[in-house]
Amino acid sequence: MPIVWRDEMSVGNDHIDRDHRYLLCLFNSIELALTHEKKDELLPVFFEQLFEYTKIHFGREEKLQLKLQYSGYYEHKKQHQEIVESLKEINEELQAKVPRYREGLIALIREWVVDHLIVTDKAMKTHLSKYPREYQ
Repeated sequence: MPIVWRDEMSVGNDHIDRDHRYLLCLFNSIELALTHEKKDELLPVFFEQLFEYTKIHFGREEKLQLKLQYSGYYEHKKQHQEIVESLKEINEELQAKVPRYREGLIALIREWVVDHLIVTDKAMKTHLSKYPREYQ
């Protein structure tokens, strides 16, 4: 079932929110690809896009956190590193066209989306509210 952006998911920063919307679109594309008859062709393409854009997003988010002197920066960065490592392993498997898909692929990504993007990143909202929405 696709995850649909809702206003309550906003962290209060246009750039981060835009990234989050795009990441949700990529996640939804992966979920859809898993049901398609050409999933072996589609899944590696969409997943690599998710993996690459996640790294871009995390870099942007960490840069902003440092600029704002966000108190949760180090714990947040640690979570980013763990997520990237998990996504890297899955991406390598998919790019190598390993005939099996990692058990719980969608559950893992959904957990990341729900727990990190929607819960952990929301913790920044109070801090970000002190700055204009377009601050970068």
